[in-house]
Amino acid sequence: MKPIPITCLPKIAKTTCSITLLLLVFFFGSSSLGAQSKSLSADKRAQVEKAASSFMASNSVPGISVAVVQDGALVWSQGFGMADLENFVPATSLTLFRLGSISKPITATAVLQLSERGKLDLDVEVQKYCPAFPKKEWPITTRELLPGRQRRYPGR
Repeated sequence: MKPIPITCLPKIAKTTCSITLLLLVFFFGSSSLGAQSKSLSADKRAQVEKAASSFMASNSVPGISVAVVQDGALVWSQGFGMADLENFVPATSLTLFRLGSISKPITATAVLQLSERGKLDLDVEVQKYCPAFPKKEWPITTRELLPGRQRRYPGR
């Protein structure tokens, strides 16, 4: 079976640790950055770097990538530690980490938030939001693609 390219969904390309730290930095940074528009002050950068180092030390994490986003725009990003311990490859802001199953609840939360805001209807066919998703014999809704949902096929 050929894999389905779902190009309309955002790519999640950071590790669990960096996602957690990114969310913390986003909420911490967005309220305190104030008038900053395109850059992160040296003071805030130092606070983020300290938080990243503390997080890595207390959780035995070899490497993470951190980003600060304000008003939907990237204002700062950096890698910390190692992306590959065996080959001594340092982590960068562009390092892609394996996520495992942590992306499922994060994606579900984002989808449900969009639904609460009226920007996504869970009960329409998925092709409304992702035209590249191939049509099936039966309709597939966004709700049915959420993690933990079991699809009931007609006649089964």
